[in-house]
Amino acid sequence: MIWVGVAFGQSKFSSGPMGGLNFTKFSKGSEVISGTARPFLGAFAQFRPFKPLSFELNAAYSMRGERLDQTTTRLEANFLDAHVLMKIHFLEDFSFGAGFGYYHALNARIVSSNFIENYFDNNVSDRGVFSQTAIPLELGFQFQNEATLHFTYGLALNGEYNNPAITFRFPIRITPKENRPPSRRMVAKDQIRKLRDGALLVRLPTAQPLIGALNERGATETTRKVTRALETGHGEIVSAFRDNYSFSEVYFFYSNYSKEVRNGNFSSLMNADFESVSFVKDEPFSDYFIAEFANLKPDTTRYYIGDRIEPDPNGGLRRVKRYGDSDIGADFRVLVIKDRNFVQLRYPFPYYVRSFKKSFKEAPEELIFIFPLTPFLNIDHGVAVRKFDKKLRRFGNVERK
Repeated sequence: MIWVGVAFGQSKFSSGPMGGLNFTKFSKGSEVISGTARPFLGAFAQFRPFKPLSFELNAAYSMRGERLDQTTTRLEANFLDAHVLMKIHFLEDFSFGAGFGYYHALNARIVSSNFIENYFDNNVSDRGVFSQTAIPLELGFQFQNEATLHFTYGLALNGEYNNPAITFRFPIRITPKENRPPSRRMVAKDQIRKLRDGALLVRLPTAQPLIGALNERGATETTRKVTRALETGHGEIVSAFRDNYSFSEVYFFYSNYSKEVRNGNFSSLMNADFESVSFVKDEPFSDYFIAEFANLKPDTTRYYIGDRIEPDPNGGLRRVKRYGDSDIGADFRVLVIKDRNFVQLRYPFPYYVRSFKKSFKEAPEELIFIFPLTPFLNIDHGVAVRKFDKKLRRFGNVERK
């Protein structure tokens, strides 16, 4: 017998439909007679009061059959099966069960391969000769997702045939509502509430690896240009948030202090005047999120195409996975929001606003992309921040004052 079950219930009780195949040979001692695979359909219920012990009751409308010769004739019979089992669960994943079973024959017939049918009960006055009681023995193994594999043997007590079986079960349980993991929308709604009551910390890029490399090469003039471009960009970003963002408190920090901020050290935070901020409490806000202008991280639905090496904002180099989609050659610069662990938030939270699209399609891993790259791109930070604030308010149902 091979059957598949779907279980509904809580940890102690489960029940559901089941179905599968029977492999039976009614006759004994004949080489020309062989068993056939026939289907069945039924239902089961299991009660597990303790972790090492369970009780099971199942019943099924069952079909069995055998071939009377190799090519022409077969015997078919339909049954109502019932099992009562007690199972001992041991070694976490294994179980052994035994109990009582009864197979009640409903009808039987002989079917010829030339489509000429002769009903078996015309020849046997009592089809009950096929009915029998049995002792089902079962050895089970549970693997991933509570699916189980069983080896069973129905040992006949008063009939003519034993019933070996291989059983597969794939239970699906309905988790109580209070134990279900929150949906993505519930998570996003909780995040927007925490942001509203907390603070947004804006990370300003410092490009220390690049500046360090330029200094080592003695490129003093280039270093000054890069530094001025960064300072200009910092001013534009801070002004954009000061003039266009009011959804929550907002502070700023340089990217080389990312590790301290991640660890809850806020001594590096600044206000919109680039002044250090001092807090009375060790935890000045209930929660916080990180915002920055950066490349949008790939969605997990896009496929992995390889790794690349890029400068680490905290110093040195890092290996970054590359993903592809319908627009592999383009990377998008966005204003993006991340959690306190610097992990990008996910839909349905309005976690980014696109600011511009990079036009470099060839070997983007070889480009050192400094933000803002003013000689090539004109970025209106204010527009991006204003759209961002509007999206947050719409999602959080918060009116602008």
